[in-house]
Amino acid sequence: MAGLKVPVKVIVDVETKEFEIEIGTPPVSALIKRELGIEKGSGRPGSLRAGDLSMEQVKKIAKTKFGSDEPRFVNQVIGTCRSMGISVGQGPLSEEEKKKLLEAQQKKA
Repeated sequence: MAGLKVPVKVIVDVETKEFEIEIGTPPVSALIKRELGIEKGSGRPGSLRAGDLSMEQVKKIAKTKFGSDEPRFVNQVIGTCRSMGISVGQGPLSEEEKKKLLEAQQKKA
């Protein structure tokens, strides 16, 4: 989890001044970006791919986030991929796709 932003909850008992820290798991989108080594997803999901994950990578992310690779958790990861413009099992980006993605990101900057 090093280098990832994770949700943290601090619970304080005001009477005894004791506290408890609960550390959550990172969001699915952060795990996807780390797996692909990208900074952000596509600005135009559905028309511009930002990357591609294999089904094994999707299952790995589901196990990390939810502790299981049951179909319902795998489908949740796949849904997040779709919303980020990440395909699953379609193969790596072509040079043309990489060029279009880079152009789109530079326009936003």
